[in-house]
Amino acid sequence: MLSPIDTLQKYSAAVAFVDVCNAAGDRGIGTAFHVGQGVFVTARHVLENCVVERIATVRDHQVPVEGERAKNALSFVARRDGTLQAMHNISRRDIIISEGPFFHDNPQVDVAVFRAHDIDPELPWIPLGGHLDDWIGDNDFVLWEATVMGFPPIPMTSEPLLVATRAEISAVIDVRHAPHVHFVLSAMARGGFSGGPALIDGCLLGVVTNSLLEMGQPTEIGYLTVVSVEPIFDCLHEHKWLPKAQIESWGATVWDDGLLPPPSTSVPQD
Repeated sequence: MLSPIDTLQKYSAAVAFVDVCNAAGDRGIGTAFHVGQGVFVTARHVLENCVVERIATVRDHQVPVEGERAKNALSFVARRDGTLQAMHNISRRDIIISEGPFFHDNPQVDVAVFRAHDIDPELPWIPLGGHLDDWIGDNDFVLWEATVMGFPPIPMTSEPLLVATRAEISAVIDVRHAPHVHFVLSAMARGGFSGGPALIDGCLLGVVTNSLLEMGQPTEIGYLTVVSVEPIFDCLHEHKWLPKAQIESWGATVWDDGLLPPPSTSVPQD
């Protein structure tokens, strides 16, 4: 099992804030995360009918490199045996949308995807879980520990900060207003988590969607809900944006016709 601390260290550089302005001129913030080959996933309501002001990652990261790539490394860490491991540095940076955003074809499904072509080829990506809707029972995953990452605004701070929280999966539910399995998590719902990843044991449980509320109550009073991975697969497949690495993590080829086409020379491959 990958601990919440290990999950944060491994995947925090894959998570970006999304600063938007809606039609009324109000600013808002949400979250997106990288799933491979420059493709990012977020919630539909984060981007729909909004102008994107800025998208950026906020965490630096290092990955080990070997062979020819190690010759150009600028950083090294000591191994237990006293030798040095070459490391590739990934710096926080702005993300520029080059294609999209595209939304799930069902307007009730809170999933959107976009693509950036100028990301670091070593940028971490979050593997989608293998729990499709028909495979999930009412008691599956209940009381499992999840890690949620996102950018709920913190008062008195001057810039978006990545917030990570532990949560238990409290229930597996169907909701009247949208298809697909949803999970209720025990963490407090906050604006800014929308579109962020919820992870279990190092893979994606789903994407944080709207807080479940009644009669216009504040977001924090509602339940933090996560829509499962199936609509993410559907949306990526529909637009032929399914990164090869995601299929390889399944060990299957069922989605071959929806794979992301080979990138141009300006697009890094995983």
